[in-house]
Formats: sequence, C-alpha cells, structure tokens
Amino acid sequence: MMVNKCCVPGCDSNYYRLNCAPKKASCFEFPKDAEQRNSWIRKIPRENLVVTKFTVVCEKHFQEDDIIRFKVVPEKNGQPQKTVRRKRLKLKAGAIPSVFPNLPSYLTTTPLPQRESPRSKRQRLEEREEESFNVFLEQDKILSFEHFKNEVCGFLQKWKYNDICYTLKNDSVYLYATASTDSDGLTIPFSICVKNDLKLDVWLKNVLVCKNDLKWIIPDSKLSTWSQLENILSHYSATDFTSSYNSTFHQAIKLLNVCRDKNNDDSNNKVFDFLIDQLNLINLSPSQRRFSAECMIASFCIYSNSPTTYRKLRDSLLILPSVRYLRLLSSTVSLKSGLIANDFLVNEIKYLSDKDLYVNLLIDEVHVKSKLSYRGEQLIGQATNDPENLAKSMQCFMISSVMSNKKLIVGMFPVVKMTSDFLFETTNDVIFNVCKAGFNVISVISDNNRINRKMFSLLTKDSETKFFIPNPIDNSLKIFLLFDSVHLLKSIRNNWLNVKNDSQTFTFPNLDSEVIDSKCISHASFSDLKHLYRVEKSQLLKEAPTLTWKSLFPHSLERQKVSLALKIFNETNIAALKTLGPHSAFTSWEGTVNFLTIVCRIIICLKLLQVFYSYDSLSHFLEMYFLVSIQLVTTNCFQLLFFYLSPYSLSLSSVLLTSLHTQLFCLFSRAIRLSTYVQKGC
Repeated sequence: MMVNKCCVPGCDSNYYRLNCAPKKASCFEFPKDAEQRNSWIRKIPRENLVVTKFTVVCEKHFQEDDIIRFKVVPEKNGQPQKTVRRKRLKLKAGAIPSVFPNLPSYLTTTPLPQRESPRSKRQRLEEREEESFNVFLEQDKILSFEHFKNEVCGFLQKWKYNDICYTLKNDSVYLYATASTDSDGLTIPFSICVKNDLKLDVWLKNVLVCKNDLKWIIPDSKLSTWSQLENILSHYSATDFTSSYNSTFHQAIKLLNVCRDKNNDDSNNKVFDFLIDQLNLINLSPSQRRFSAECMIASFCIYSNSPTTYRKLRDSLLILPSVRYLRLLSSTVSLKSGLIANDFLVNEIKYLSDKDLYVNLLIDEVHVKSKLSYRGEQLIGQATNDPENLAKSMQCFMISSVMSNKKLIVGMFPVVKMTSDFLFETTNDVIFNVCKAGFNVISVISDNNRINRKMFSLLTKDSETKFFIPNPIDNSLKIFLLFDSVHLLKSIRNNWLNVKNDSQTFTFPNLDSEVIDSKCISHASFSDLKHLYRVEKSQLLKEAPTLTWKSLFPHSLERQKVSLALKIFNETNIAALKTLGPHSAFTSWEGTVNFLTIVCRIIICLKLLQVFYSYDSLSHFLEMYFLVSIQLVTTNCFQLLFFYLSPYSLSLSSVLLTSLHTQLFCLFSRAIRLSTYVQKGC
C-alpha cells in the first residue's frame, strides 16, 4: 500500500529505493469539496486517476506562496506572542497543484502576479519616500568645518557652479563669483566667507550683507546643511548686478543696515528704520506699498497737527500714506443702526418738490456676514432683536418717490432670526417716523415670504379691510399693503411648476362665460409648453423662440430669475400655441392660451407703470394712469381675481391673489387721490 506517496507521475517523494533513503516530503490529501477535487484531478497529468483516501500530492507540486509553513502562537501565561514552524504543512484555500518538475515544462503553469492593493501600494511608496528623505537629510548635513573643506569641491561640481571659485585657508573657506567688469573696473559680484565655526558672511561687491537679511535661510547665521549653501548661491547668482542704479540702490540699503547694527545709541535706530523704510518703498508701485506701524503713527501725528504740512511733505519729499487712508482709519462718523433721525428727514424735505413727497415704503432683507467690528467709536454687528448674538441679516427700509427717481434709506436694523412681531413693531415705527417728517406714504411694498405676510396680517388686525391701513398722522389717508409684483409673477410661475398632476395642469375660471362659478373652469397645462419646446427644438425658425430648457426646467436658484419667468409668460408662446395647437398633440392648448393671455396683459400693465418715472408733468402721469386702468378693465382681470377670492378657488394661493387685487385697486385709488391733488392748484 502506497501511504503518503505522491500520485504525480515522475515524482519519487516518500518512495523507498534500493540502497537509497527515501526523499521525504509533506503530502496533502485531495480536498473534500467536489469541485475543488475535480480541479486537482484535471490538473494532474495522470490518465484514469482514481482518488481514494490514501491518494496524496506532495509539496513539490504547489507554488511556495500556496503553502503555509509557519503559525503564530498567541500569548499564554505571560509569554509573548511568537511565530513557530508548523509540524504539518497546510495549504491555502483554493490552492491547486501546478508544478511538475519531472514532466514536460508546458504542464507547469506560472501563476500571474497579483495586483497590489492601492492601500499597500500607497503605504509602500510613502515608506520609500520617507526612507529617501531620511537618506537625503543624512547626506545633506555638514558635520564639521573639516568635512566642509573636504566636500566643497565635489559640491560645486555636483551642482555645476562653474562660475563659482573657492579658496581654502586654515580657518576659513572663501567662495566667490567670477569677476566682472563695469564702470568701476574689475569687481566681484558677491562672495561668501565660511569660518571655522561654520558661521558665514556674505558680501555684495564691497558691502557686507546684514545678518537679518540672511535669516530667511540661515536663522542662526551658522551653516548646517549643503542645501542652505545651495540656496544662497542660487539666490545671489540670479541677482542682476549689472544695473548700476539697482546695484547702488541696493548697496545704500545694505550700508544703512550695517550702520544700524553697529550703532550703540538706540535712539538713532528709529531714524535708520525710517530711512530704510523709505528706500524700500521707492521701487514699489503705489498699490504695492505697505507702510510699517511706526510710519503710520508718525504720519497720523503730523497730519493731526497740520494737514497742510503733511500734504506738502507727501507731495514733494516723503513717501507717506494717502490722506484718504488716514481719514478712513481715524473715522469717527456715527454708524448707529435703526431709524433715521426725524430731523434729518425734515431737513431733506426742504430740498424736495411737493410731488416728490408721495412715496412708497419698500421693505427688504439683505444677508450679511456675521462679524463684530469696532468702527466710529462703537461696536458694530450685534443684532437689534437679540443683542447677545451677531446679526446674520439687515432689515432695510427705503422710501421711493412715486413720480420721480428720488430714494432715501429711512431705517436699517441688523437682526438674527427675524420674527413677524419684531418686523410689525419696526414697520410701525418707520411708517410713523416717515409720515411725521412730512412724507405721504401711499403703500408699503415687500416680497411675499411668510414673515412679511404675517406682518401684514398684524398691521390690518384692527382694520375692517385687509388691503390698507390708516395713515398714523392723517386717518383720512390710506396706506396700501402690497406685495412686490415681481415676486408675485415668480410665485404664479412657481405654483404652476409645483402642480403635482402628470401634465401640471392649472385650473382657472372661463372668463368668456357671463356667470362665473365652479362649473365654468378652464385648464392650463404646463406640459403644453414643454411639448411646444420639444417640437421646435431642432428647427431653425421657431414660433416660440423664448422657450428654453432653463425656463421650463429651472433649478432652485434659477427660479428666482424674473427673466426666466418672462420667457414663459410671453406673447410669442400664445401665438405659437394658436398656430400649432390644432395640429399637434397638446393636452389643453386653448385653456393654456387663455391663461397666458391673462398673465401677459397684467405684465403689460406693470410695464406701463414704469413709464411714469420718465414724466415730470402730473397731467401726463394721470393720463398714463387712465390708460392702464382702461387696459385692466378690458382684460377682465377683476373677474378672475374675484373668482379666486371666492370659496371655489382651485389653484393660486389666496394670499398672492389678494395682494394682486389690492395692487389693482390701489391703482385706481392713487389716480383719484392724485387727481384731487392736481385740482388743489398743482
């Protein structure tokens, strides 16, 4: 029976031969897994191999990496962990016999090299780089002066400094550049003297370089590495010494540094520093000049005593900071936030005409960087509504004249986490302050965010109507509460985009019907515009050229652009739907056309209002108001708005439609009030 005898043909492991000891080798049984066992059988070049429990393959037929010869013995009874040789060898999982030394070579397969993992490769490269760096640091060290003298020649040859000569002496080594000729004769551009304690001196021509100018590379003025010497040689070899102006100028600065170092009277150091500072500033452009603290203090002292003397010195003698910069640093202007003083508004009214006193109050919030600074003898940056925290935004109030381009800031409040109650109190104070000064506030305008809507509700809490509030100075006058028309236009477009049904269908009343109720509704589908864009996308001439991908599929930031909303509500889209609608697969093109027509007519009215600012005459102003009023009436806009205010509203939010209705109602009210103003003798 052949126990522990290798079954591979041509292998004599563990076989007994006459007068010869057996060649012992560890053997491995065939795996119990059927698939793995078949792989072994196919790989061994033996015909009709029958595998039994005694059939084995010796270690000679496996790759060395597939054999586990050692094992790690864990800690036990205080003994440390150690690695020992296994008594019985073990194969790695998946190992297959592939080496057959006594058979033809084509039967032996060499395993493909395994690809190194990125982590191990990165670790290997880091270790190699660290090892190379440590070797460089060791080779870069200058151990002693004798070591420097012996190696300086090889150093210059290695870095190919062919124009650098050297002279060896007992207590020093001199390195110097090749002599050149100029107006002063034969000169050496620069030279370096390394002393026996490895401290060095650098000379530019005949000027000794100040020790402070060498601290950028040799902090302690002592040469310790070859790389320090290489940096010094590279720096001064690249310096242009041929220019007589630059050379003389540079020498002057170096001489002043030497004089300052050798000066024993500390009181004169400031004089040397000032002269060196002035010389360094000469070759710099005004935008590159940076003045020292001592120069700024001296400049401010001179300017405070005599501005005329300071200007004379700056214009004709010295390089000093500008007067504007000094004023900026010494500013004492009050920067208090909050309401603009009533006396200031009263004084501004003296320079305005009567028609300029009719104003709109604009409210907006501007985000600012949270920062605490000291300006104008006070701390700036704390929030008005929470002084313990820094402001994150600025609540701004501005009045804008209805009939001119006059604008004036009337309040600025740094805030954090704005609330409707704080905005309500602040708006009341601003309105009272502006009206008390003599302005006639016609309307309060803001965007339609949640806090502003809540603030408007608080303003009209005690009022019978939600469209206006009484003037705090004259109760017979009304102040209308309006949302910004631009934000309303974007809100209509965004609400249309946010419709959740498949075709993004908007519902609105049929204005052609004599009686408007819930049964007479039309449908405006946003998918009609998308289909129109796809139909004309590849055409050179388009019926709807304003439709673009961004206008139909805007992301969150692009939804804030008014220009993209105007590309949706455009008359060319109406004409294109009327032309292509009957012949293409549009969902409800007629209702879409009607809805776009209504919104486009409102946009036309808003554009006409902008024309008022170009008219100086009130008669022209009222004439334009009349034309806009006729346009609004003919579009049946009031019918549409009243429908949405009814209980049968299906689409647009009531807040937005109420505000739009308020703006149209305010249009007629302002025309009537201004006509009364004209009759009084304008």
